[in-house]
Amino acid sequence: MGRAGPAAEPIPIRKLKGQTKPSLVGGDIFEADPLEELPRPPEWLSRGARAVWRRVGNELVRYRLVGTIDLDLFAHYCAAVDLARRSAVELEGENVTVAQLVAERADGTTLEQRVVKPAFKAWREAVQTMRQLAGEFGLSPAIRASVKLPSGGGAADPADAASLLS
Repeated sequence: MGRAGPAAEPIPIRKLKGQTKPSLVGGDIFEADPLEELPRPPEWLSRGARAVWRRVGNELVRYRLVGTIDLDLFAHYCAAVDLARRSAVELEGENVTVAQLVAERADGTTLEQRVVKPAFKAWREAVQTMRQLAGEFGLSPAIRASVKLPSGGGAADPADAASLLS
């Protein structure tokens, strides 16, 4: 069974919020060194996922929220974002259910039931995965709303913070 209570907030997010108490910002907690530059995306990522890698990854690097050991998890976040996008495009303007044959009666009539399309299932699971992994990197509006960015010389312009999920 998992731990009770909400998931722990990433340490860089705690620091951006202005927390300085050692027990809240790392003290004896392992923290990866943040990347200075985003590496090339993994070859296995789709074209769309590589675009997410560059767009979101550069922001994570700018705000010092991602380290080398986080890159595999981040790659899966990028893949989930792209899968959700592609599944949504496939479903655009269509019903999310289809008729499925359940049985054929002796009189020649059929019994059907409505089932969810595989593309909708793929979309729903990709969005769930995307949201879960986004939380690991502090990529949610709720977390960003509580972040206090340093002025001058630190991270980028606070007005750019909204670009993390754009």
